[in-house]
Amino acid sequence: MLPYLTPERYRSMGHGTTDQTDEDLLSIINRASLAVDRYCSVPMVPTRYSFRGGAVTDEDHRFRLGDGLSDAPTRTIWPRSKPVKTVTSMRVYVTNAQYVEFSTPELFVTRTNINITSLTLTSVGLFGALAVPVLGLAEPICRVSYTYGYDFDMVDEVLAPTEGTTFRAQNQFWDADAVVVKKNGTIITTGFTVDKVEGTVTMTAQQAEPDVITASYGYSLPDEVPQATGLTVAKFIGDRELVAKGMSGVQDLQVGEIRISRPNPRAISSNQSVDLPNEAKQLLSGLHFMTIR
Repeated sequence: MLPYLTPERYRSMGHGTTDQTDEDLLSIINRASLAVDRYCSVPMVPTRYSFRGGAVTDEDHRFRLGDGLSDAPTRTIWPRSKPVKTVTSMRVYVTNAQYVEFSTPELFVTRTNINITSLTLTSVGLFGALAVPVLGLAEPICRVSYTYGYDFDMVDEVLAPTEGTTFRAQNQFWDADAVVVKKNGTIITTGFTVDKVEGTVTMTAQQAEPDVITASYGYSLPDEVPQATGLTVAKFIGDRELVAKGMSGVQDLQVGEIRISRPNPRAISSNQSVDLPNEAKQLLSGLHFMTIR
């Protein structure tokens, strides 16, 4: 799976737990990324979903041929992984060897579904039902391969100076499109390097204190996901430190006037039981997946 943070990015988020090694942090980040996916109920088949985008091969959907009377043929396929970007293959199988394939011009693709506009899908079924064998699948299967992912654009973001000559953006995992870097509002093309994974611009020379470095770039990961992942990483690190101190089972502690309480976990069978901080759950509230059959 693709993690939603890098160790260096996590250290820059200001959670106060930055003493871990890269190896240690990567393990916790992967666990936090899994927790985010579980909370959002992301699709797991035929390919595990990632908020960073990806490709799905041969995802199966039921397909109605229709009878030309009361039952119309299927016109819309709803892929499990969204937003949909491109469709690379779409076939309707009636047996293991017999299928009808739709070409790209026969499909109208939106961010949420795939609409069939082919004239071969007539009012009496696929190819007028003439291509359907007497014996075959009781209900044909549509297999679709596609790419998915978000596309965000950031224009002239002011990068934050870090130690040395590196300037950091708020987003990681920039896409392959060109990055436009400006210094004090003027485009520059030399004197720097770009790290698209970390989302940083490193100047070859030290910049003067008043200089402002900006960048325009594209990225694919919704802002809420890395923020929720970072909060979850910090929680996991804090929980581990409590375990190391022998306080894993302590729910209430008072020393003088200072009192620390931990809520009792409730055993419930839903994504609400995933061990995420409340703030992380609030950030992810608009990114839940719902499967409709």
